[in-house]
Amino acid sequence: MGLSRNENEDKYGVKLILQSFEGRHAILAFEDKEAGTIKWPIHKLPNELKEGDKVTIKIQDNEEEYQMKRRLLEELVN
Repeated sequence: MGLSRNENEDKYGVKLILQSFEGRHAILAFEDKEAGTIKWPIHKLPNELKEGDKVTIKIQDNEEEYQMKRRLLEELVN
């Protein structure tokens, strides 16, 4: 899972707004206010982010691991 600015968004991203900083965590609020907030480690955020900035969390697979698993699976099947 990665965190990035709202650049190159796709339909699998979760849109959030950097609400505040609390200790070592950032409080990220969902755009749908009823969904609440989550804590995210500040050290995993881009340095230039500030309160009010929009971010997107994307879930993605590691392409190298995927290809390795695919090759192993193909070897087992064949």
